[in-house]
Amino acid sequence: MSDPIIRRFGFDAVEIEALTWGDPGDPAAILVHGFPDSAWTWDVVGPALAAEGRYVVAPFTRGYAPSSLARDDDYSLGSLVADIVDLHGAIGADSRTILVGHDWGGAIASATSSSHPELFDRVVLIAIPPLPTIVNLFRPARLPANLPTLLRQAPRSWYMTVVSTPWLSERIGRRLVTTLWRLWAPGADVGEYQRRGLEALGSRKRLRAAFSYYRAVWNPWYRRTRAHRKEQRFAFDSPRNPTLFLQGAADTCGLERTGARALEDLPPGSRRVVVPGAGHFAHLEARYLLGKLLGPRTFRNPRRTEQHLINRLAITAALENFTAFLGHFVLNCSWDRYGADPDMTAIFRWHGAEEMEHRTVAHDVAEYFDPRYWRRVQTMLVVFPLTVWISSRFVWYLVKNDPNAPRSRLRVLYEVIRAGRLGLLPTARTVFGSAFDYLKPGFRPDATGSMAQALSFLATVETRAKAA
Repeated sequence: MSDPIIRRFGFDAVEIEALTWGDPGDPAAILVHGFPDSAWTWDVVGPALAAEGRYVVAPFTRGYAPSSLARDDDYSLGSLVADIVDLHGAIGADSRTILVGHDWGGAIASATSSSHPELFDRVVLIAIPPLPTIVNLFRPARLPANLPTLLRQAPRSWYMTVVSTPWLSERIGRRLVTTLWRLWAPGADVGEYQRRGLEALGSRKRLRAAFSYYRAVWNPWYRRTRAHRKEQRFAFDSPRNPTLFLQGAADTCGLERTGARALEDLPPGSRRVVVPGAGHFAHLEARYLLGKLLGPRTFRNPRRTEQHLINRLAITAALENFTAFLGHFVLNCSWDRYGADPDMTAIFRWHGAEEMEHRTVAHDVAEYFDPRYWRRVQTMLVVFPLTVWISSRFVWYLVKNDPNAPRSRLRVLYEVIRAGRLGLLPTARTVFGSAFDYLKPGFRPDATGSMAQALSFLATVETRAKAA
């Protein structure tokens, strides 16, 4: 990860500091952070875009340190859009620019595309649908149909009431920010980003500035300057650039269904993508799902680094116990009898045979470095519930996106149990049995299934491939 170059830009009402990566001569990408975050949220995306030939500029929006407070005290959406337009001009960008926004940055990006589409080639919105999609949820004609969604969204938007309340919100602001990070990124390793966000909002004046973003939207008497009338007037119109809208399927801030009709408010060439397993910080969380467990990490103490590597080996060994179990299942399941596609069945069985073939590698290496039985128990106690949770979330995601599948969770559970009885899916008993087998003191992976069967299948596939 390359370190950014920090630049500072002076505009009429504010000074904006930004992190930059890449060559200033390349087409630009402007990345706008949200609340309660900072420009450091892009410290992985920024270098990646720079490597693809983009000059990346990630500003700290007005009020967020180290950018200045607004001299005109205007934190309306129009003023935030004007800052992006001014930044676009200050870096000498052209119409090839990509505009990316997360959370409040997404709202700013949506409004900027509405009023100044000529400045950008494409737009990416993360976590927040285009602003007209939100407005349309409250339109009287659509209210009866949207009421269930609004009622489910309301408990997730409680914080907006808090930040819109002057004086009180500033007093409890830091605790509120910490709470929101915990609620919006459960289980994700985002501690460094939370710390950076708290630094950016490190005083009551800074908190008041960030909270004023919300107050300017909800308060019709909010004092706005006349300098940004165009930006304010078009702010809630539809974006006019092709837009990619990313949502985390597990977002605890905004419901997935809140943005379900986003494409109706976006121009041709736009897409909506729901990221399985990701929450509100989809650009951060998806890469942490397994990276937190298996990703490289170093410590000052060499012994801790060694233990971390051994932990990764142990986790991989536990995971491979399940992949070997699944490999044995697909080699012996009853899919053929129920009309499964023969090509897809062959692909699954090839993968299953491959998993069976190397089922002992990670286990043997992990046992060599740390043969303690308790290590194996600890690892399985972590890996088993995590595997079940990820698998269930993935299944439910597939079901929700299958127009022919039942929508009731109880009905889906019934179908899963029924499929297990028919031999189409592993049963709960065999899944738990696989975990308990792993916990036996004398466990060896080669006790799972038959290596001869796996090698025989692979040999058959190779023979067919040569004949073809």
